[in-house]
Amino acid sequence: MRAIGYLVIAAIAIALLQRVLAVLLIALCALLLWGVFFRPAETFGLLCIGLLSSLLERNPWAGAAILALLCLLVKMLPDHDSAD
Repeated sequence: MRAIGYLVIAAIAIALLQRVLAVLLIALCALLLWGVFFRPAETFGLLCIGLLSSLLERNPWAGAAILALLCLLVKMLPDHDSAD
């Protein structure tokens, strides 16, 4: 009888944890939307950094090549800070 009680308590704890994780996922999506609307450059930059770090972890050679191409692209862009 005691084992059944422990199983019920464990099931309730797992269900509660599932609800908490669902609420956190909804909050994360809401904050991501807020970031897209109010700070789009920073939000997309953060997403790109996450994507690039994931690519570097999964496929280092392709990630390094893309990172090198991005660095080359940034160097080739005109400088908008100069007062010419």
